[in-house]
Amino acid sequence: MVAEIRTRCQAAFPINYPAADATRQALAETAAELLRPLGIEATPVGGSWDAIRRVMHSEPAVFGFGSHSPYQLYGIYASELAGQGYSNPSFYANPEVDALFAEAQAAESLEASFPFWSAAAEHYGLHGDNAWTWLVNLDHVYFADACLDLGRTQIEPHGHGWPVTATIADWRWTCE
Repeated sequence: MVAEIRTRCQAAFPINYPAADATRQALAETAAELLRPLGIEATPVGGSWDAIRRVMHSEPAVFGFGSHSPYQLYGIYASELAGQGYSNPSFYANPEVDALFAEAQAAESLEASFPFWSAAAEHYGLHGDNAWTWLVNLDHVYFADACLDLGRTQIEPHGHGWPVTATIADWRWTCE
């Protein structure tokens, strides 16, 4: 079956990643390996962010996002941000998503906005336009100490957004 797929599918593209980032390099190489049996020749290409910025609108790039804010989704999918810096690099545009984003931002509270953010995901996500490929969620370990109780933990950010110390008020030393 794989051979049959390979003869029908002649897809090839680069996967751009920042050359100084070993984690993103590994993600690009792993994605390329997983695509190869499907007949898709993805080639990892390491470069500077300046080089990636020149091609990120037309070629895949390994980005890292990790804010706990649904507003980060706005930065990835809002049509009004298409091509502005690293925002909406794929130039995704869907008027229904934009309308739901507007409703989410006009909601009276963060909690009241959640249904609108979720409804927007039905359009741009896996069951809709599938406008972005999410490769992996990384678990970050920043420090460990047997005497430090961090309290209830959360999914940690990827260097952007919510700080590692967000729950510091709940931290407790348990050893004398």
